Amino acid sequence: MPATLIVSDLHLGRPEDDQPRAEQLRPLIAHPGLDTLIVNGDAAETANPAYQSAAIDELSRLSAMCDERDVRLILLAGNHDADLTDTRYLHLADDRVLITHGDAFHPGIAPWSERARHMHRETVRAHARLPASHRDDLHTRLAISSWVAEREFKGDFGDTHDKHESSLLTNPLRIAQVLHYWAIVPGLAGEFVERYAPDVRVLVFGHSHMPGVWRRGGRVIVNTGSFSFPRLPHAVLTHDDATFAYHRVVRRRDGYTLDPTPRITLDPARRRP
Repeated sequence: MPATLIVSDLHLGRPEDDQPRAEQLRPLIAHPGLDTLIVNGDAAETANPAYQSAAIDELSRLSAMCDERDVRLILLAGNHDADLTDTRYLHLADDRVLITHGDAFHPGIAPWSERARHMHRETVRAHARLPASHRDDLHTRLAISSWVAEREFKGDFGDTHDKHESSLLTNPLRIAQVLHYWAIVPGLAGEFVERYAPDVRVLVFGHSHMPGVWRRGGRVIVNTGSFSFPRLPHAVLTHDDATFAYHRVVRRRDGYTLDPTPRITLDPARRRP
């Protein structure tokens, strides 16, 4: 039975030793029956000039490995690769499942960033300029976030840092900002889907790098974590959009693979999946 695997936040192209490489994803791509791999934003650091060349090379390797296995690769835009694709979301299971990166949940895009207040201002301004009929449109809202994210990496809001995300650990204020965001993001995600996609029963996102499953407003909110800092990757595996299984991704010597036992299995056809 054909399977689709959903992951996020690979951040390919960064030079640090603990960052994932495309080759390490080979065992995931070889998962039995895998037909489609969806990377839900921040697949690679294509927007960051410091890492762009390496990011493109890594993406090429990932694409080639998928071609070798006849696996379709779908890339959704995140804030670190907003320039990579115009595709910012996907619906599955007759529109009951929404997959989107999650950078649009907060107007500051990345509230822990030094440039969050500038991005917050530009997001609010852009949204306010919309006709009232477009202010609750999902595609438009996500397009604004991508536009603001691209401007960040172009340096419109000040120099773009190229530090590894573990540098957060040396800044107490930023640690507090990250922990606060981790605490509030399930609520933000629930509010976002209620406004922009009210028929959705399951929301799959990434961006905040902290995996988890929550219930908000009769919906299930799922975060697939990150292969980058703090290195807690998870994935959603679905067969024919019938059930969606949430797995931990395990790093082994030969690369990343799925823990065979799902942490939770969801049925989006049910009223409370």
